[in-house]
Amino acid sequence: MDFRTVCRPMILALRVSGTFFISVKRDGYTFSWFSVETIYAILFHVVTDVVAAISITPKIKELLESGFDLGLDSFFTLALTWPNFVLPIIGLFSSKSVTRYLNEWKIVEDEFRALAGKSLVFPELKTASRLLPIVTSILPIPVTVIAISIGRHSIIQAITNAKPLLTFDCVATMWQIQAELFSLTYQKYCENLSKTLHSTQGTNASVIIRYRLLYLRITSLALSLNKSMNLMTTIAYVILYIDMIIGAYSAIVGLSSKVVTASLLYQLFFPLLYCTIINQVYCEAGRRITLAGGEEVAGKISGMRSRFSWAARTEFFRLMDTVYLLSPEPRLAGCVRLGRGLTTVSFKIMFSYLVVLFQFRGSLE
Repeated sequence: MDFRTVCRPMILALRVSGTFFISVKRDGYTFSWFSVETIYAILFHVVTDVVAAISITPKIKELLESGFDLGLDSFFTLALTWPNFVLPIIGLFSSKSVTRYLNEWKIVEDEFRALAGKSLVFPELKTASRLLPIVTSILPIPVTVIAISIGRHSIIQAITNAKPLLTFDCVATMWQIQAELFSLTYQKYCENLSKTLHSTQGTNASVIIRYRLLYLRITSLALSLNKSMNLMTTIAYVILYIDMIIGAYSAIVGLSSKVVTASLLYQLFFPLLYCTIINQVYCEAGRRITLAGGEEVAGKISGMRSRFSWAARTEFFRLMDTVYLLSPEPRLAGCVRLGRGLTTVSFKIMFSYLVVLFQFRGSLE
């Protein structure tokens, strides 16, 4: 399975959900303001946004008239609803850079084929590439059904809130699949480099130069992914983080009442657990790309031994320096590295906000 085959179900999920406005052509991916996909997505978002605007009007009144806890509960609903108006705009203006990133994979595939003598394929992702988009598409359905059945939201509100969830899921799936693609690409890169170094070509400095340039091409592609997904991922992370804090607060307040209800379980397991998992997927995908293109490649290259000429040895050390200095590091908002460190810091800040919320709540009693 080549890159296009692996990404086909994922691209379909992105198009159906209106996350990105991508057209699939025989020779690659394109974005056009007047394509069928763009027109469909705009109409889809306009209709759902009108419904969302109508559905949040009662919650706005509750937010203004209710007490702190009930008002915060209304704010949580608004926090799920307002992304309906923001995420489509971000997706629209990010679609061009996403299509550019997807098309850049063909350059990597061509250079890998020319250097390794075989195509870059990913049979390991045959099942995951098909299963993940399916799970992504159906996941908002049970969440919506539960919200309606326990009386937490009206039908319109529950369906309206499901659309941002679908976008968050699609973005998470995009990151997860791309992280696995890069991990396997770096792995196959090292395997072919090792075979080359132990062959007669390994003494040729020009061949090692080509491998160094290929590493830079793959790393540049990883940074292109980060750039194209940066705004959407940052906004999604912030929205989910806010909902996670409010969900944690609502769950603690609910548990303190010592009355376990279906609504309480929904508060506890949906906003808190769901938002935590999705944000963790973003962080884990960034960590996987950083690890695969940095430590893992460096470790494998440093363990390679061969008889080099002086020129080949010089280029081999340049390759090692390149890996150590220029390994990919996906970042959130262009400054915060996606990884487990971000998860740890996020939880620490969340606990600080919870303390502030409870102190403010106590001052109102």
